[in-house]
Amino acid sequence: MTTSGTVAFVVTLAASMTTNVVLLVRPGLLSNEPVVQRARKDSRPASTPRPPFLPAPAMSSTSSTQALDCRHRLDDLTARRAELKRRVDNLATAKQSFDEAPPGTRNAALAAELRKHLRLEGRDDWVPRDVECRRLACRVENEADASTAPVLEGGWGRRNLQGTVVVMRGAIYFRIRDENVPAGVDVLQRFVDDFRRSRAIDGCTARFHDEGKLHVQLDLRAEDDGALDEAPPGLSIRTAGGPLADTPLGTCITNALRDAFGRASLPPVYTSAVGYRVALPE
Repeated sequence: MTTSGTVAFVVTLAASMTTNVVLLVRPGLLSNEPVVQRARKDSRPASTPRPPFLPAPAMSSTSSTQALDCRHRLDDLTARRAELKRRVDNLATAKQSFDEAPPGTRNAALAAELRKHLRLEGRDDWVPRDVECRRLACRVENEADASTAPVLEGGWGRRNLQGTVVVMRGAIYFRIRDENVPAGVDVLQRFVDDFRRSRAIDGCTARFHDEGKLHVQLDLRAEDDGALDEAPPGLSIRTAGGPLADTPLGTCITNALRDAFGRASLPPVYTSAVGYRVALPE
């Protein structure tokens, strides 16, 4: 019995050791598994760090610049609109301006001033029958025939008449210059005065020794003159006669006058002045 028991004990011990060995070598039961798992976790790519919070740029400066830019554009558009309206209004005839103006825009002071400067050719005792002005457009009633139409006194008319006169059967229409618009005759006079003060004429007389005067006609036409001849706006210069016409001295003076005008600047708006004559040299 002793020998049998001993054999049984040894067999049981061997089976137990075999089981332990099998358990030890089974996958997943190795002692280094946690290390492998930790290594796998550590090998994952690190997440991209979130950028720090950046405050939005202040809008006050940008808003102010945009507001100022919008304001400048608005002012520019307003000025252009006013200029366009002025041009459109001036392209209308004196009759159209009078008819389209409401009766409530009557200008009694201008009508009274206009009466003082109306003349009827050959009739010093003539008194205008009816004068009415609406804003700057005026209507003067005349006789049934246009030959009796009144005209404006020369000096006053050249300074204050704007555009063309509309003569109709029974009435004549004038448009009078706005006091803020320079008279074309004054613009021409300043140009001629500046030219005479320059050394241009002295340079011509030093080179050429012809005798006499050169008569020059200057015509200044406004952009919205409405003249029937459709002459271009601006200043035109032409020789009107005189002993120096077609002479070397006269040609030199005329060319110098054109050069001076090329360097001169006209005001943005003005009334027309046609037939302005000057004799050179002074």
